Amino acid sequence: MDYCKYHPLVSATYTCPNCETSMCDSCVDEGGFRGIERCFVCGSEVEGLGAANSIEPFWRRLQQSFRYPMNKSTMLLIIGVSVLSTILASYGSLITFLLWVGVSGVMIKYSFLCLQNTANGLLVAPGTGDAFQGGVHLIINILGIFLVMSGAIYAAGIYLGPGIASTLSVIFTIGLPAVLINYAISERFTEAINPLSMLQLIFAIGLPYGLLLGFILIMSGSVGIISGVIGDKFSILSAALQSVVFYYYMVVVFHMMGYIIFQNQQELGFSARENYGVEREVRSAKALLLARIDIQVKEGLYQEALDSFRLALKEYPNDKDCIFNCFEFLYSTGNRSDLVKFAPRYFNFLLSAGRQDQLYPGYKKLLQLDQNYQPASAELRHHLARACQQSGNPRLAVKLLAGLHRDFPEYEALAEAYRLLAQCLDELPAMADKAEQCRKLAARFEQRQPPEQPPLQEQDCHQTVKSPGDAEAKLME
Repeated sequence: MDYCKYHPLVSATYTCPNCETSMCDSCVDEGGFRGIERCFVCGSEVEGLGAANSIEPFWRRLQQSFRYPMNKSTMLLIIGVSVLSTILASYGSLITFLLWVGVSGVMIKYSFLCLQNTANGLLVAPGTGDAFQGGVHLIINILGIFLVMSGAIYAAGIYLGPGIASTLSVIFTIGLPAVLINYAISERFTEAINPLSMLQLIFAIGLPYGLLLGFILIMSGSVGIISGVIGDKFSILSAALQSVVFYYYMVVVFHMMGYIIFQNQQELGFSARENYGVEREVRSAKALLLARIDIQVKEGLYQEALDSFRLALKEYPNDKDCIFNCFEFLYSTGNRSDLVKFAPRYFNFLLSAGRQDQLYPGYKKLLQLDQNYQPASAELRHHLARACQQSGNPRLAVKLLAGLHRDFPEYEALAEAYRLLAQCLDELPAMADKAEQCRKLAARFEQRQPPEQPPLQEQDCHQTVKSPGDAEAKLME
């Protein structure tokens, strides 16, 4: 089994011949090519692997197989055909026999539809409308197949002896499911009775074919047991119930035969995908762009990924995924200059989106690439300082608020900012006096009176916080 190069735990559904890369559904570009999937890296058309690479073996999904006919339309068809065929079988005229053939043909036709649809990946029972067309022709062909097989056994017994006839009988019994499968797939009488086609199908499927035979024998035996439990006390009702059981099991068996073909599609030379009756959702342009970026990053195409992020931010300026992913990309790739340029947009988005809890982690990441980073706006410095203080890092808050009144003398929230600065200084050792000075300064800002003198000593003007771990904090520039 091949796995997606970019999601190692996910089975691959496509391969790019040019890149020699296996990919899952989310790693191919299905947009803008009229249903043609292409590689995000090279743009070449990719080849589908179908479901053979990821499909669950039929013996592990027996519950789903027995639930397959459990829908309203299928069960109504089974019950209706069972009742009608039972009533018609109770009369002995030629007309009722022909009607019985026609009614039974509906159920046989539907069973073959189940086989064909399942082989093509449709894992839900088909509608019943098509079952009312071509049923008699199908029964004639099936009877013809049985007549040819019986005639071959009879001829072998006459001309080659009973031993050969017995061997041929066993081979035909074992190969009967393969014969029915061949007919369902090709819809050709000659292909169905071709012994080479039968053997080719059996050997292509291999061991699962033997398991299928075992399950068919078990279900055939259970039909007999259930019929015995129902009994013949109420003849017509009992016969109708037995018909319901028989047709129900027939649909299950044909579904399992179709699933065997679906499971072994690679060996049989075709490709089909799992389909539960729901159209595959086409991703939005934004989702495709983010998927492209994901592939570019994993391939190490950082410049291409950066260009794609610029396009994404232009097309979707307020999209959370684009903004978050871009910040993480710039940080992870160590792109200091672009990260510093992008940081205000990222932090302002967090504030507008009510994600203040992400301010401190984002600021810490930014400082790892640029220890001297200071936001270019008073509001952002204020918000980041509050986030640092609430996260238990008052030193970083002091670094952000120091000198705020000199850098932004018109900032309306200077009083609030310096009260926050005082609180942060209270949490630091030996900073009580400076905290009190900041409170006085905050009171003056609140009264909109300019300070007559700096609140701190001259030597404090040259103290610098180079990192969050410095012992002293710079209060003023």
